[in-house]
Amino acid sequence: MLYYSEPGHDPRFNLALEETLYRRIRPGDEGIFLLWRNAATVVVGRFQDTAEEVREETVRERGITVVRRITGGGAVYHDLGNVNYSFLLPRTSEGTLDFAPFTQPVLRTLQRLGVGAERTDRNDLAIGGRKFSGNAQHMDGRRLLHHGTLLFDSDLSVLSQVLRVREEKYRPKGFASVASRVTNIRPHLGPDAGMEDFLTVLRGEVDREYGLAPLPVSDNLREAVTALAAERYASRAWTWGDGRERDIRKERRFEGAGRVEARMNLVGGTMRDIVFFGDFFGAEDLAPVACALDGLPPDRASVARALAPIEIGRFFYRIGKEEFIDFLCS
Repeated sequence: MLYYSEPGHDPRFNLALEETLYRRIRPGDEGIFLLWRNAATVVVGRFQDTAEEVREETVRERGITVVRRITGGGAVYHDLGNVNYSFLLPRTSEGTLDFAPFTQPVLRTLQRLGVGAERTDRNDLAIGGRKFSGNAQHMDGRRLLHHGTLLFDSDLSVLSQVLRVREEKYRPKGFASVASRVTNIRPHLGPDAGMEDFLTVLRGEVDREYGLAPLPVSDNLREAVTALAAERYASRAWTWGDGRERDIRKERRFEGAGRVEARMNLVGGTMRDIVFFGDFFGAEDLAPVACALDGLPPDRASVARALAPIEIGRFFYRIGKEEFIDFLCS
């Protein structure tokens, strides 16, 4: 497996680098392991409504960058006390989202450092019930991207200042605030342990499992990354969306899958301009689902016929077709 640690802290460049490398992977290629850090940044999930997740005035005043990633899940805060890791791998089949194999090196790293940690919920890692890592994936039939955050020594007080976190995210778990639900890794280590010590052990775990060799970074690659960073990740349209209001909102939290919100206009008794938001995961762009429903009356028979050929679980991970139809037609 090839390895690269991006020395720069520009979130737009770093996300563009990750995506560019992912798009270039072909069957039979070596996988790639990345470690990278961002300057103060809010990263929103692919399917989220940024305006409802981020306090725009606060991030603007504090000079915090806001970007959207290509994976699902919820919004996260990055600073230089947070480490991001990525696995980019070729695939031979469509498959389903599976976080466990890629979080194991992190759990083993903490074990070696004397810290007990576990995977919780659908995509989080926790120490003593408090989250220190969130993970997300994107895939197609040829390749897979898994990436995650590792709160090592981040300024956790900023979380509640820049993110609009719904109480359902932390109240049912017995926490009074989002800040109390998360923890850094460093306080659980010895007094002299630093980030480089942690990263050295983590790299060693990945090397033992996959074998690491340096990734060559060409001028051509950097030019492609710079272009994508400007075209996509610096684009307000990509990060904040079109801002158009819809007449109808339907929202539901699906157990083990996350929150899904459907917004649409009802024109002449039919559904139009359908968009989906939420912190759910999915392996596909949602346009085929929205197109299949466009122009239909919101009744169960019509919706069921339209969705019959569509594998809903690929678009909305862990959500069954019947419960998705119930949600739309309720």
